[in-house]
Amino acid sequence: MIIGGFLLSPITAAAAGTIVYEQLPGHFGGFLSDGQVFTVADEFQLSQSQLISNITWWGGYASTNLPTPSSDNFTIQLLSDVGGAPGTLIQSFNVGNNALRTATGEFVNPPDPIFGFEGRPEFKYSFNLPIAFPADASTRYWLSIINVPSSDSWVWEVSDSLLNLGVQRSFEGGPWEPYFDNTAFQLQAVENTPTLSVNIDIKPDGFPNSINLSNNGIIPVAILSSPTFNAPSQVDIGTLTFGKNGNEPSLAKCSSQQEDVNGDGRLDLVCAFTTQATGFQSGDTMGTLKGKTVTGQLISGTDSVRILP
Repeated sequence: MIIGGFLLSPITAAAAGTIVYEQLPGHFGGFLSDGQVFTVADEFQLSQSQLISNITWWGGYASTNLPTPSSDNFTIQLLSDVGGAPGTLIQSFNVGNNALRTATGEFVNPPDPIFGFEGRPEFKYSFNLPIAFPADASTRYWLSIINVPSSDSWVWEVSDSLLNLGVQRSFEGGPWEPYFDNTAFQLQAVENTPTLSVNIDIKPDGFPNSINLSNNGIIPVAILSSPTFNAPSQVDIGTLTFGKNGNEPSLAKCSSQQEDVNGDGRLDLVCAFTTQATGFQSGDTMGTLKGKTVTGQLISGTDSVRILP
């Protein structure tokens, strides 16, 4: 639901980073987005791969005759794209009341003296991501922001930007539906360090690496050590993602027992990923693993897959 004018109609500091995507406030309304009745998502796409470290957005509160809520309860979700709509959940952040909220002195909807409307005050919110989000170049993602404040309802402000025009809305958890307009948000990134390419072996006990989409089990993936890379000691297990694009949060567990998977005399790290969370589809031929080392270095590796229906 969009809130326009007086009608209803169809605590961390901001990160010091580089703005890599921006849709500025339009000051002509906003979308209710509480994650219960209404959920709103907006797309973005970057020309270069970036590590998103901070998300900033603009909005306000539906009722203009009530005090500003004492606290917010934000949730930020980043999703993949499936057929031009939000798809698999990649990362979710339970922000709660930890977004920096600043009154801008502007309005989500400006005052209208003719109708006695005093205006809907605008707030700017900013949150440093505890784990940077690796956004690949030329890849469409969806950003969803919901809020259930301590009182009133929250409105995600509309942007007059024409970049990637059109949001998606879900009503009461139903399917996503397209809608015109954009939302107001900004993405900041830290300097992107080179990604370390690592060798992986999907289903190391055999070949081809067949994956049955109807299987509710797990997929073993070995991260192989090399003369310059010790997988068991250098990989930060909690950062591992694996699947169709490598951003899928599908990690089930990693083995505590190290083994030499490929017989080169070096111990490797074997982890298991939940099949149904990998996002593979019929026709896919490659699987991708992403993560970080314990020192924060990005890692990535690929291996072939054969998808079975």
